[in-house]
Amino acid sequence: MKEPMHFQFRAQLLRPSCATNLPEKPSTCRSTWRRLSSATSRIHSSRLMMRSPLVVESFTPSATATAASTDALARYTRCKKLRNTLYGETALYRDEELKKLVAIKRLSISLLQQEDKSSVDTVKENPLSERAVIQLLEDPLTARAPGREHVVEYEREGFFTVGDSVFIAMDFCAGGDLYDYVTAKPGRRVPEAEALSLFAQIAKGLSFLHAIGVAHRDISLENVLLKDGLVKICDFGLSSNANQFSADFVGKFYYMAPEVTQGAVYDPKGADVWSLGVLLFIMLTGSPLFVDENARAPTFRVLNKYGVGKILELWGLKEQFSKPTVSLLTSLLQVQPSRRLSAKEVAHHPLLRGYNSCKVSPTLAPPA
Repeated sequence: MKEPMHFQFRAQLLRPSCATNLPEKPSTCRSTWRRLSSATSRIHSSRLMMRSPLVVESFTPSATATAASTDALARYTRCKKLRNTLYGETALYRDEELKKLVAIKRLSISLLQQEDKSSVDTVKENPLSERAVIQLLEDPLTARAPGREHVVEYEREGFFTVGDSVFIAMDFCAGGDLYDYVTAKPGRRVPEAEALSLFAQIAKGLSFLHAIGVAHRDISLENVLLKDGLVKICDFGLSSNANQFSADFVGKFYYMAPEVTQGAVYDPKGADVWSLGVLLFIMLTGSPLFVDENARAPTFRVLNKYGVGKILELWGLKEQFSKPTVSLLTSLLQVQPSRRLSAKEVAHHPLLRGYNSCKVSPTLAPPA
């Protein structure tokens, strides 16, 4: 997977290039993925206790044995491949019992095992993390909680193994993912009001996840789906206990919080909020905040000392956004985790009140 050029270096500050490109989607190149996602897992044990009595185990083929079924796919008719993934693919199927379309993610157990042998310290996608989240989402109380509508729906009995593969069936979101949605926009930038409408829903979904004890740890454009104008957070293979500190180097590099890239012990909820801020920044500007979070890098030093508003000013973009929106970005992209808003505070932010119940609409007027 090539490293795209996102910036040109001028006046000692990284700036968007004239032909701004977003980071490419993760490919099937696992060597690159290992380089960007190798872990220093100093405090995590092999089991992570979720807020509920559920346990997320280290992945092994035997751990999925209770979900195994040689004919579990019989109720589904394959329609077409949707995309390749790091350990398999996601395809469109028709559920013949319920007469509806579903998306099914297939993970190769052998590829997961190969990755496991290649690096003991690498944080890999764990299907059992996703299964634990699915079980939490099936709880009747959880199903009625605010924000649940902004997390993807999974099929009942939709986690199973067949042969060498783990299958995870979920609701098909015909709008695709937010990455493709953003890159299809002119200049790969989403108008401010529309970006805030999308963002408000994502924030509400993340607040819900944190409330039930789940840290996503991979918030990104690729992991937000669109269906009927609503957004749905998906992909919980890297999720963990939201109430347990971590030292894992995990997620997509452009979205990683400073404390994650620097190898510190951190609160995964705060790291999620940073990723949320980067996601909003990318929607508005069409570019990542920076590609090098080294504390001595010019952009990082400017952010730490003056805030993201100064970076937008130096890039010549600040006047394109309302002051409340720049203020919201500033409260999310704080280098010190303790200074960031919580996901709940973001979801209830005054700026977003008019957008929380809105579907995507490019006609919404931005705040003054």
